[in-house]
Amino acid sequence: MLLTDKEVKAAKPEKNDAGRIVETRKSDGRGLYLIIQPNGTKSWVYRYTCAGKRRRMGLGGYPSVTLAQARKERDAQQVLVREGRDPITIRRDEELARQQAQAHTFEAIAEDFIKRRISSGKWSTEKTQLQNRGRFEHHVFPVIGHMPIADVRALHLIDPFGRIEKQGIISTMHKVRPLLNGVFKRAIARQLITSNPMNDLEDEVIPPEPKNGGFAGIKDPRELAQLLKAMAAYPCHDQTRILLRLAPMLMVRPGEILEGCWSEVDFDRAEWRIPAERMKAGRPHVVPLPRQAVEALSELHMITGRTPYLLPNTKRGKKARPFMSDNTVNKAMRAMGYPGSVQTHHGFRKTASTLIHEWGTNSDFIERQLAHVDRDETRAAYSEAQYLPQRREMMQEWADYLDHLRDS
Repeated sequence: MLLTDKEVKAAKPEKNDAGRIVETRKSDGRGLYLIIQPNGTKSWVYRYTCAGKRRRMGLGGYPSVTLAQARKERDAQQVLVREGRDPITIRRDEELARQQAQAHTFEAIAEDFIKRRISSGKWSTEKTQLQNRGRFEHHVFPVIGHMPIADVRALHLIDPFGRIEKQGIISTMHKVRPLLNGVFKRAIARQLITSNPMNDLEDEVIPPEPKNGGFAGIKDPRELAQLLKAMAAYPCHDQTRILLRLAPMLMVRPGEILEGCWSEVDFDRAEWRIPAERMKAGRPHVVPLPRQAVEALSELHMITGRTPYLLPNTKRGKKARPFMSDNTVNKAMRAMGYPGSVQTHHGFRKTASTLIHEWGTNSDFIERQLAHVDRDETRAAYSEAQYLPQRREMMQEWADYLDHLRDS
């Protein structure tokens, strides 16, 4: 006979011939049993035969699983048995797949990809390693890092690229794309996925990279004056305030100033000598420091002079880079109302080059100060001090001009 809800609720463990309370089993038919333990705990079990073997499969405890729910689950498992499939084996495989999916998140496979790139020497410099890890941590992991990599589809990749595009850093989209490709190829090699979702991403999702590299820079002096006023009034801690003062002034790349070390700064000669290994062209570079830069760096030295870096990272953690984020200036300018499509940290080089050229300054002085090296120029012929007196004068004029715009 079939059990009733009233019988299930009232069921109690029975005694054996010796008078001991023992596990008691009550049948509901077609392999479904209510099991009552000596302590009164009740649970559902489905008993069946598959491939000639008797099997016992738990369906959950009562009252969490009602009689009606237990019957429904029993019916579902019976369908599998009739098909010659073992429900217990299927459940075990599904649980294993779930555990593997949790272990094989996008972030976990990306970490594997990063380690292999470093160990193979393809990311040989610390700068490259930090930059690429930063691209994952800033733009990708917050969106899809938690997802099992087998669940990631082209649709999920639209969001991280869209976020980057909103910041106006189109060039970063083109740097993130090969990183994602590398992660998915690694997952294919580990037989975690069978296809690369990047191949299904529409070309329109990632706009063509502008010829100027995507580093927007203001060229109108009046617009630049408004930005400088906003930067001077921006509420932030002292390190960021001084970085915002130096960023438009020194004509260096973001990484060059953010990774700058106090050992490179010569206050007596008012020079900042950046070693070759930190320069894009792999050649040493001298930045003549105008009076305003010396004043700003002197103040900064009072704050961070006990550390190796000009701008040490205030955050702590295993993955924290030792210096400030390369997105610090861009993030601050966005908060001021200047998105990456209008002005970027890197774009200050373009701003300086454009406006100083308009003064009629010799292009050779500007190009050398920007550390633009002629590819045909041999290392033997190269001199980081070339045009240094002229560049020193130009840099002081540029710093004075920025002060004039800000204060006008």
